[in-house]
Amino acid sequence: MITGHDGVARRVNEYFENGDIDTAKQDFNKWVLAVGDGKLPAKLKEGDDEPTWIKILEKLLIKSWNSPIEQIVTETYPNFTAR
Repeated sequence: MITGHDGVARRVNEYFENGDIDTAKQDFNKWVLAVGDGKLPAKLKEGDDEPTWIKILEKLLIKSWNSPIEQIVTETYPNFTAR
């Protein structure tokens, strides 16, 4: 559990069926919390009043040239079409 800027504890661990921690999901969850808490370094872009642009790590990007929406659904809900 990690406590966010609002004082609420949040779960960052997710597990595989065998009980091992899914470290990729754990890293992503921690990154999302850091974004929400404003803990990531932000860059100022020309014309902006304050720095609001953050770098998204390459490993967090969903890459697809055919259908980005389909790829997002597939990555988010891996068994969606099987239901």
